[in-house]
Amino acid sequence: NFTATSTWEFNNGTSWVAATQAPGSNNNTLVQVGHTVTMNAAHSMNSGKSMTVNGSLNAGAFVISGGTFTLASGATLTVGSADGIASTGATGNIQTTTRTFNAAANYVYAGAAAQITGTALPTTITGSLAIQSGANTVTLTNAPTTTDSLSLQSGLFAIGSGATLNISANGKVVAASGDFATGATAGTINFVGLGSFSGNSNPYNVYANSGVNFGS
Repeated sequence: NFTATSTWEFNNGTSWVAATQAPGSNNNTLVQVGHTVTMNAAHSMNSGKSMTVNGSLNAGAFVISGGTFTLASGATLTVGSADGIASTGATGNIQTTTRTFNAAANYVYAGAAAQITGTALPTTITGSLAIQSGANTVTLTNAPTTTDSLSLQSGLFAIGSGATLNISANGKVVAASGDFATGATAGTINFVGLGSFSGNSNPYNVYANSGVNFGS
């Protein structure tokens, strides 16, 4: 719905009013808290222009480029690119000149093919990490990575052979309809403190340094 005029409002300097067009290359774009925007086309910004996500953005397989991209604390980014999100360069969903991915944001991987998480996924996530990739595999790029929450909603998650995903103290792993990759490529889940692990899945290695509740 990104290109739909009805998705947007325009700030006329006094108040927000109904937009007469979707954001263009010379507009600053803000996705507000409580709102979800789904990309249905690529979006390029001119130098000095920005996109800030305080709510939820589903990037699909589309590229956002030029200008500045900011994913704020508490926001959610759904990543569809096979290359995930990259800290630099022309790869992945976000290819802006400047890009910021907040550690307290929520990251959802929902590609239509195999994905890597990409170099821009924070190595310490105080928000959440979710795998929602259908029948596909998502492979962690940066290891070790630490997260408060891992949700396996669909598809497979490969931490990597010999690699570790740390679960923060009081963190959780929830396996809904997803699972870990088969064998050593699934890597290691390391609970650094108290935590919980629920649902049905087949992890390769799980280390518990304190009490972990393995619920159903």
